[in-house]
Amino acid sequence: MTGGAVTSRTGHIARTPFFDPEAYAAAAGIVPADRAAALAHYLAQGVARGLAPHPLFHLPWYRSEHPGLGAGDPLAHYLASDRRTRTPHPLLDPDWYRERYPDVARSRVDPVLHYWLHGGRERRDPGPAFPVARYLARHPDLDPAATNPLVHHLARYAQAAFHPLGAVTVLEHPGHARPGDPVPLRIRIDNPTREAWTLTGPGVPADTVVTDCTAGPCSTDPFTDQDPAVGAFRLSGLA
Repeated sequence: MTGGAVTSRTGHIARTPFFDPEAYAAAAGIVPADRAAALAHYLAQGVARGLAPHPLFHLPWYRSEHPGLGAGDPLAHYLASDRRTRTPHPLLDPDWYRERYPDVARSRVDPVLHYWLHGGRERRDPGPAFPVARYLARHPDLDPAATNPLVHHLARYAQAAFHPLGAVTVLEHPGHARPGDPVPLRIRIDNPTREAWTLTGPGVPADTVVTDCTAGPCSTDPFTDQDPAVGAFRLSGLA
């Protein structure tokens, strides 16, 4: 398939900023002649190989959120959706981003695109669960002007260690989280395939394992399952 044929057949996919030819080529291990050639490779091989079209596209998570997609092209699926509410990354929340940054809401620009083009280097938070100031404090050598903090996180932690949780329900949230604020105070995870979770994070004791409580009464201690339903994990003590 030639580059011209790809452009004519894919239309908005060929022109979208959500396809990053340089990042894709690096992931695919190719040296394409141009953007169209990189896109042709993505359509012919990259989708089947599970290669992300863009550094902010968290493919394992996106496919777990949209099981009907099957082996289809996640980029085409995303572009055909209502991007005011759908996101390619679990830590990038379009609704929260617009509310947190009124200038973005006033501009009517796609919030995911704004974060990619501007928000990362401006040290803006992509969502309530990723306070950039805290992340940069843990990675003092990271320059947001050169590397998007969320891309840095995805490359080093999120994608390699990703396992679908199931349905996650925030039971208590601090509201409009600011840099340094805690995020969900209590959550519930519904996944009948898991009997235990290893829990890590700020303030969590080392080697904490959350075991499913399958009959009440359950413990009310922090970092323990407080939900007697099988496969439902209700946790408190999170920071």
